[in-house]
Amino acid sequence: SSMSINNYLRNEIVQFLPNLKDGASLGNEVKKKIINNGNEKVISMDPIDLRHLDRQICTCHLCPLSEGRKRAVPGSGPAPADIMLVGEAPGREEDLTGKPFVGRAGRLLDAALVQADLERSKVFITSVIKCRPPQNRKPKKAEIDQCRPYLQAQIDILHPKIICLMGNT
Repeated sequence: SSMSINNYLRNEIVQFLPNLKDGASLGNEVKKKIINNGNEKVISMDPIDLRHLDRQICTCHLCPLSEGRKRAVPGSGPAPADIMLVGEAPGREEDLTGKPFVGRAGRLLDAALVQADLERSKVFITSVIKCRPPQNRKPKKAEIDQCRPYLQAQIDILHPKIICLMGNT
């Protein structure tokens, strides 16, 4: 069920957020401190506002992937969403447009949605990481860990009944 999937993801994310603010829960404000070259960076996510989260994702510079991207790809679809599809990472076409699953994988996804009698506009589509890895390589664990709070915040905002994981990561 989606509740057990959400609980599993929530338990997973807790392992990667050792610096939760006192009294915060994943359903409220989450803060994660990142030490980088002696400078402390803090990302703060408010699960009430998907547009605010999208802006945070699009201006994120927490990992080196941000240096090579053209555009971050936060995701697209309705909020709340009954169905959330989570891919591995943006590819070349996604990096150019800032939209998820618009390249070759997007054409395959569109065909699969038609076969499942689902409208793309009724499904929220995102990726585990929000920036394209060089040469479309598999995302590194550290990159996944940096983006994990963004994905968790999206889950908290959207309250999907079904989360479908796609890809190899």
